[in-house]
Amino acid sequence: RLSEAVIVAEHSDVVIAVVGLNETLEGEEGDTGNSYASGDKLDLNLPRSQEALLHALAETGKPVILCLMTGSAIDLSFAHEHFDAVLQVWYPGARGGKALQKVLFGEVSPSGKLPVTFYHDDDPLPDFEDYSMKGRTYRYLEAPPLYPFGYGLTYGNVEVTSLCADPSDPLTVQVTAVNRSQTETDDVLQVYVDCFESEDAPLHPRLCGFARTHFEAGQERTLRISLDPLTYTVVGEDGKRRSCGRKARLYAGTGQPDPRTEELTGMKSVSLEIGLPEA
Repeated sequence: RLSEAVIVAEHSDVVIAVVGLNETLEGEEGDTGNSYASGDKLDLNLPRSQEALLHALAETGKPVILCLMTGSAIDLSFAHEHFDAVLQVWYPGARGGKALQKVLFGEVSPSGKLPVTFYHDDDPLPDFEDYSMKGRTYRYLEAPPLYPFGYGLTYGNVEVTSLCADPSDPLTVQVTAVNRSQTETDDVLQVYVDCFESEDAPLHPRLCGFARTHFEAGQERTLRISLDPLTYTVVGEDGKRRSCGRKARLYAGTGQPDPRTEELTGMKSVSLEIGLPEA
C-alpha cells in the first residue's frame, strides 16, 4: 500500500514513520524469519518493503520523523541524510505509544543514550566467525560510527563544564554540568577512562561511570560519580587483569570523548589527567 502512504504524506504537515523489526526477524535463536542463522541478521538493513516506504516518503519533501522499533543496531544512513529526526524506541511495550506521544509533542524531553554502536553499514565489521575484538564495539572500532555508543540528544542543552578528582580517592569524581537551554530535561553524565600508559589499553576510552540526573531550565548541578572498581586496570594478552600504570586520563561529558560525538552534539568532553598510587 505504498501509494496510499505517499498520498497521506503529501496531504500532511509532518510524517511520523514507524518502522522496525520483531521477534521473527531478530533474536537469539532460529525462528520462521531467520532460521538459517540461528537468530542472527544477515545485514543491518530494514526489510525491503520498509526501505521502499522510507525512500518514497523522502521523495514527498515533507518533514519526516522516523520512529525505529528494533532491539539492535540498524543502518540509518539514509534516515540521517533525508529525515528531520530519528527516535530509537526499541520495543516499547503496551504503553509505548503513550510514552512516544509525550516525547513527540514535547511533554517530556527524550534522554536515552545508545547502549550499542550504530554503524554506517556492516562492510567494515569483522567476519562473524572472527572472535577478536579488532574493529568491534566502541572500544575497538576503527571506522567512524554513524551514531556512537553513549550518544543521544535531548530537548535541552546540557554541557559538562568541569571534572575534578581527589588523588586520595581516584574512584570518585566530581562533575559539574549546566543546562544552557530554557527546557527542563534529564541527561546522563558519562565518565570514560583512557589508560594511555598501558599497551594493553583498548583503542578508545571506555565507559567507567555515569549518572542520570534532572536539570531545570538554566540549572547548574554538581554530582559525585562513583567509578567502576576496575577502572584503572587492563586485561593483557594472557587474560590476566593488571594495573594500567601510574597515570590515566578521565573524560566527562554527555557522550563519548570521540570526534563523531563532538560533531553530532557540538560539545567536547572535559578531560583530566590523574596520577595513580602504586599497585
